[in-house]
This record gives sequence, C-alpha cells and structure tokens, in this order.
Amino acid sequence: MLALAAATALGLTAAALWQQRPAQAGALCTGLLAGAVFFLLMAVPAWAALLPLAWLGPLAVNRAVRAGFDAAQRPLWQDLALATLSLGLGAAWPPGFDALALLLFAEAPARVAWQARDDLIARRRLARAWFLGGGSALALGVTQAAALGGGAWRNQIAAGGTLLLCFALAGRRWPEPLHEPSAPIASPSPAPLDAQEQQQLQRLRQLMQDEAAFRDPQLTLSRLAQRLALPEHRVRRLIHLGEGHGHFSSYLNGLRIEAIKLALADPAQADTPLLQLAMDAGYNALSVFNRAFKACEGCTPSAFRAACQAAMQAQSPNAPDTLSDT
Repeated sequence: MLALAAATALGLTAAALWQQRPAQAGALCTGLLAGAVFFLLMAVPAWAALLPLAWLGPLAVNRAVRAGFDAAQRPLWQDLALATLSLGLGAAWPPGFDALALLLFAEAPARVAWQARDDLIARRRLARAWFLGGGSALALGVTQAAALGGGAWRNQIAAGGTLLLCFALAGRRWPEPLHEPSAPIASPSPAPLDAQEQQQLQRLRQLMQDEAAFRDPQLTLSRLAQRLALPEHRVRRLIHLGEGHGHFSSYLNGLRIEAIKLALADPAQADTPLLQLAMDAGYNALSVFNRAFKACEGCTPSAFRAACQAAMQAQSPNAPDTLSDT
C-alpha cells in the first residue's frame, strides 16, 4: 500500500508541476513519472509490461535533476545511447543495469551539492536541494540495496520518504529563475536594497565592470565575496536584487559575453582568434565559451563576428575589404 501511495503521490505531483509549466517541465515531470512507475511495479509486480519504462527511470531522473538545476543537458545522441544501453542491460544483464543506474543516480546528489552555491535565490536553493537532492539520494539508496540483494525493506523506506517529499512540495509553486542561466545582464529595475547595500552594489559594479574582475578564470562567488570583504549571503543578495540574476554563473557569463561581443565587433581585433578572446574574458575552454555564447545570443561567435563585419562593410561600401573571419 505504501508503494502504491508513493506512485500516486508522484503522479499527482507531476500533474501539478505540469500545470505550472516551469522551465524544462517535460524533463521534470518525466523524472517524477519514472519514479511513479518504479513504485507501481513494486506494488503490482504482475504489471511486468512496464519494466522497460522502469529501466529508463534512472536516466529520466538524471535528466530531471539537470533540468531542475538549470544545468545543460547532454547532447541528444548521448542520451539516446544511454537509453539504449539501459534497455539492453535491463533485459539481458541486470547487474550491469544496476551499475549504470548507480552512476546515473550518484551524479544527481553530486550535482545538487556542486551547484547549490551558484544559486542566488535562497528559497529555490533550499527547495531544490530538499526535493531533487533528497529524491535522488533515496533513489541511489534503493539501487544500492537492490544491487546488494536487500532492497525489500529499503524500498518501503524509499516509498515513505517519497511520500514525505511530495507532501512537502504540495501546494507550492516551483521557484523560477529571473533569467536563463546564460542570459546577459540587462538594466535592472530599482532594487529593494537599503542605502548601505546600494553602496556595496556600486562597489560590486566597479570591481566587476570597471576593474574587469570577471576576467579571472578562477573567480567564484566565494572569491568575489572575499574581494568585497562581504559575507557570501550578502553578495548573493546584491547580485540577485541589484543585478537581476538568479545564478552566479548567469551573472558572470553576462559580463564575459558582453566584453567578447565588443571585441568581436572591433575591426582592430578582426584577426584575433576566438580562443584568445575567450581566454582573455575568463573562459577556460573554447567549447564552454561557444555553448554559453550561443545560448545567450542564438548564434555562434563566428557568425556574430561575420554579421558585425558585414554591417561595417555595408556602412562603408568603398572601404577595402581587409577584414577576415577567424
């Protein structure tokens, strides 16, 4: 009965979440429904026809956690390969499936811990850590128990824990970010900061924009707080309320990409390699920069540079064509 109640609770939670239509609602609801299928099979073993859906459950939960923390999903071909591998191992070699499930579930709570500090909204950070982190930790425990042959009693504990998580989430709206994770900084509305915080905000802007602290590839929220001689929670508040960002990575990407856009539009830097521009702005890898730029601008850096060059040539049709794309 406990397993059936957990399956029902997860299904109702997915339906309530779908009505809110948060960002990446599909991945979030699919992860919830995957858990519902697992508990449904636990309650009604005769429904073995649902086993293929259960074998896809660890991947669905993994994708849900990524979506819930606004993390980039894997390329589609990788997810398709993992789905095929999950189905194959589930049907032909259960121990191999258990090992794959452990890896997929283990990544989820690790991501909770890794990305929690980047989230600037305390309510959302707490909600996601409890629900996504707690849920994935429960799934990890169940998978470990199944692999060791002692999953029966732990399944009941997981069902009870799942019910508690669903009850805690009931009636609450899913916390949404103000911007997409890689969105550039826009002019914020007047922020509800007191006079002292307004001064601290000006110091933050001077450090990040005038002194270009964002170009430090090792810059983290903790290091920024140290440079400002402020506690981390105060810096979170300044960036969230003063600059209009829900994630530190969003704030940092916005500054870096705006600086690179100026360089890409500068005729004097027309021959500067993209890798050098990315490194100068604080990125550690060209691939990371390319993904962030495309997510922000909707085009590749090379295409953006080409468009800028074309616009300049259109304004000066008689000027010699000395520009070249990298």
